[in-house]
Amino acid sequence: MKVNLSQATFIIPIRIESSDRLRNVITTTAFLLENFDTNIMIKEVDYQSVFEKQAIPILEEIVEDGIWKNFDFNFEKTNEPLFHKTKILNEMITKADTDIVISYDCDAILPKESYKIAYDYIVNDGFDVVYPYGHGMYQKQVAATDEVVSNFLDKNDYSYLNSVSKIHTSDFGWMQFIKNNLILIVVCIMKILKHMHQRIKKFFIDSKL
Repeated sequence: MKVNLSQATFIIPIRIESSDRLRNVITTTAFLLENFDTNIMIKEVDYQSVFEKQAIPILEEIVEDGIWKNFDFNFEKTNEPLFHKTKILNEMITKADTDIVISYDCDAILPKESYKIAYDYIVNDGFDVVYPYGHGMYQKQVAATDEVVSNFLDKNDYSYLNSVSKIHTSDFGWMQFIKNNLILIVVCIMKILKHMHQRIKKFFIDSKL
């Protein structure tokens, strides 16, 4: 039975520049579609649509109940070399009509129960924003292969991912569950991206020492 996240919309901006990113996008999208009663919006911004040509046919084949219920895909053609994630997120937010918006990274998957816990914090407990992960050594970096993710999706068993994972820090980014108030969402996303920029800048400075 799918977990009820019907009052949430996952907004996922993407640019698929590698085979690893393509695998991740297919895996996370299939995982969300198969496990949650929810809404998903994906927007691809690039000079051509890799998602439409390569991801959608695979998703239509592997997702048992079909992919198009409460799923929206949009492609915007551009020759811009930079991926303006904040701008794309802001555009997607205005189209979401659910009580919760989930700014979601296509490279991340949570333990299934974490989605429901974060969702319930906003729906039932009055929270405005939830970061559904710990600060510190809480991330598992997965050395994924097609076989690993296929087994994970087919068996719905995280042990396949755990077997090729290593523990790493989880300090920022990945995803946020946010109460659907446009001003609040924009402020949160701007703060998150500012923090990411500061951390990245610090990393480059430290690496030169």
